[in-house]
Amino acid sequence: MSSIVKTNKFTQALSDCIRSNPKFKAGQSYADLSMWTRLCVGLSDTEIFSMLPIALRNVWADEEIHPLLQERGAIGTGRFNVQSLAATLVCFRRTETQNSEVRVLQSQLAHLSHEFNSLSFSVFDILKRLDRLEAENVTLKQALNIGGLSDDPAGLPKTETQQISIRSDQDAVTKYVL
Repeated sequence: MSSIVKTNKFTQALSDCIRSNPKFKAGQSYADLSMWTRLCVGLSDTEIFSMLPIALRNVWADEEIHPLLQERGAIGTGRFNVQSLAATLVCFRRTETQNSEVRVLQSQLAHLSHEFNSLSFSVFDILKRLDRLEAENVTLKQALNIGGLSDDPAGLPKTETQQISIRSDQDAVTKYVL
């Protein structure tokens, strides 16, 4: 689409907005900047800087719209005012984009925080269970020791055959050493 067609469409949208919304002054209030942002959807920053002066000149030259803007206290289309408005509009759009990105990041952070909290609770549950199992293990070891059993396999009571085998091994070692 050529820049002339885009400029004409932008001028028409601006004229329609001024006619339909009695609060719109084509200025730099927050409400006006919100309306400007909606008008500039689909335009690049460069296009805003190039089309805005033309569109505002056309709107101020319109015999029907000019009195409406004067009634609302709108400022004229001096070069400084238009360039200032264009720069403010570009910054406002960027700020809105950044604000939406911040909202997305805050949402993601809240989700990660929720996941971290649930993971922390799982870890704490595992640690509690581990402590309980360690205490149970100590209790069972004490019960084995009190019952005459040892948790050491070498300390378990030996059968008669095992005792004879151990004595014969000890005797063999003693004979070999002597």
